[in-house]
Amino acid sequence: MCRRKVQCKYCNRILSGGVWRLKQHLARIKSEVALCSRVSSEVRIQFCQYMMETETSKANITRRCQEIREELSAPSRRFVDEIHLSSGRQTIDLDDDEEGSGHASSGQGSSSAGMSINIPEVPLDIPRDGDPRVGPLDQFLTKRREKQPSIFAAFKNLKICKEKIGRVTSRWFFFNSIPANAAKGSYYESMIETIGEVGKEVEGPTSYEIYNKYLNLEVEDMKASVSTFERIWDEYGCTLMCDGWTDITRRSMINFLIYCKAGTIFWKSVDAFGKVKNAEYLFQLMDNMVEEIRERRIVQVVTDNVAAFKLADQKLMEKMEHLYWVPCSAHCIDLMLDDICEDPMVENVVNNARFITTFIYNHNNILDIMRTHTHGRELLRPGAMRFASQYIALDMING
Repeated sequence: MCRRKVQCKYCNRILSGGVWRLKQHLARIKSEVALCSRVSSEVRIQFCQYMMETETSKANITRRCQEIREELSAPSRRFVDEIHLSSGRQTIDLDDDEEGSGHASSGQGSSSAGMSINIPEVPLDIPRDGDPRVGPLDQFLTKRREKQPSIFAAFKNLKICKEKIGRVTSRWFFFNSIPANAAKGSYYESMIETIGEVGKEVEGPTSYEIYNKYLNLEVEDMKASVSTFERIWDEYGCTLMCDGWTDITRRSMINFLIYCKAGTIFWKSVDAFGKVKNAEYLFQLMDNMVEEIRERRIVQVVTDNVAAFKLADQKLMEKMEHLYWVPCSAHCIDLMLDDICEDPMVENVVNNARFITTFIYNHNNILDIMRTHTHGRELLRPGAMRFASQYIALDMING
């Protein structure tokens, strides 16, 4: 797209003239640009308020600049009066001295007249406190000249400061067992920049504030961010994805995610520990999720091919005729590979690969020889649940 051309995401109209024309287009301000016919009332009101604030700010800046120009250009009347008064005082003193010199002796003629001139203590061309010649910009001007640091000294100080920050930050990573890859995230950069902006006088948050006050604030921000997707759900619809898993404590969880044109959002996680995950329970759970998200927004439901999920999805489609159930493609491929493993020849190859991998990793000498010849590459151990990992392990052994 050209630099001076922009495109409206609501009506797809291409506008010339830059961002200002686009703002007029979305605010529906009658001017030389066409008005948007699909913009929502909320967005239109926000753009109208923004443009009104911009015009008010520009007017205030223009008025203040004019006032400063008038203060700098207009001469002070009191300063002119002081100059006339000082000049008159000097003239009167000179006249008095000349009259007194006529009565003085001849040896004190011109010298006594020169000594009687009334000279001001401070020259008139030097501004003093309260002097009307001191303008509003004089406070930014100074005659004191400081030595400018060299480029080498500036870079040296910057290098020292960066090393100091790196030491203390890395120490915090090391002693709290935080992976170094966490420094690649945008939130890490934002944290460093914010600490530099606020300065050293501000104390950091306590553990109680992090897990209570600031966690609640982040939850509210996330809810506000998710609410911005609702307009996309209303216009294009969305997909409800359901997946079950078990953590290391053997606690069973069922997660619900929402996929739409703008991306994937984690919606909710339900603790199913102690529950019988049959078709009736899964149907009630998914029915509640559909009602919570709103039925008219959901187009399809994606789950795995477990019998209980299949039966629950059929009941959901009978209740809501516009919904479609789509099986998870990854789980379908996993089940296909499982069926292939039931062939005796393939099963024998997979078992031999598992035996070889276990033997290598149980003997340190052999493991060291393997890592030497493979330049540190590791073998993937075939898993007991994910059948695709077995074929990946076979490919690594063969390669």
